Amino acid sequence: MFVPFVLGKYTIVGRIRYGGMGEVLKAESVTEDGAIASWAVKRPLPTVREDPDLLGLFWRETELMQKVKHRAIIEVADVGVHKGIPYVVMEYVEGATVQEILQWCQQNDSKPRPETWVLMAGDLAQAAEYLHRFKRGKRPLVHGDIRGANVMIDTTGEIRLLDLGVALADDELYRRILRNRGEEVPPFLLDRGKTPEADTFAIGRVLVECLGGMSQVEQATRFPKGLVEVIKRSVDRSGLYVFKTARAMRSEIAGYLAASKTKKMRSELARLATEVHTARVQSD
Repeated sequence: MFVPFVLGKYTIVGRIRYGGMGEVLKAESVTEDGAIASWAVKRPLPTVREDPDLLGLFWRETELMQKVKHRAIIEVADVGVHKGIPYVVMEYVEGATVQEILQWCQQNDSKPRPETWVLMAGDLAQAAEYLHRFKRGKRPLVHGDIRGANVMIDTTGEIRLLDLGVALADDELYRRILRNRGEEVPPFLLDRGKTPEADTFAIGRVLVECLGGMSQVEQATRFPKGLVEVIKRSVDRSGLYVFKTARAMRSEIAGYLAASKTKKMRSELARLATEVHTARVQSD
């Protein structure tokens, strides 16, 4: 059972999730008119607080989130330090991560229509395209950590990209983060460092995971052959055919998203996020 505690002017009432660099807590505060406002508060994990490089990323991520203005990026409302532990207060968004949704679908034998995940991938490519317009020196700003745990779908069916910390890592730290995950990393990601291909490949990997693996993609009779080739290209481990820009990836995916079906697919994402969010709240 979660025991509420005070963090600055906020009361922490629950835990939402753990991220790669921090834990996200649900908080409440009293507004000037006496109403209760809900927030999401992120604190760096102890391992991050003890590592100067990673702690620096936490602070720079906070600064970046305050500059980036896009519907796919959660807004920052406040920052502070409590008893030596830094924290950032963000808007509270009801929904669930893709990782949570996939786990829920497996447990409940639910199989969303494949086109639903294609819409999600197109949204991710659009969000990545926006980030890539920002520059760090002469290079585009790359998220670098797009995966199921860092992609949230809110209860309206819109995607939210979480955890921008890796976006501010240099190539050396980025490679270190990749190696520390214990996952099999394609050599081209380590060779090229943090380039837009890192995000397009990651989006493709999330899409394939949502679709149940490449074998399921190839067997999906509802997919046009051209779309199957787009998905294959997005996860090309050699790096030769992977999309060089998020814009190119978004454009290719958009060609297979019929306008008449987009609203239906958005509703499907909203339903999934709402059901998983509700289940989590009821279990707390």
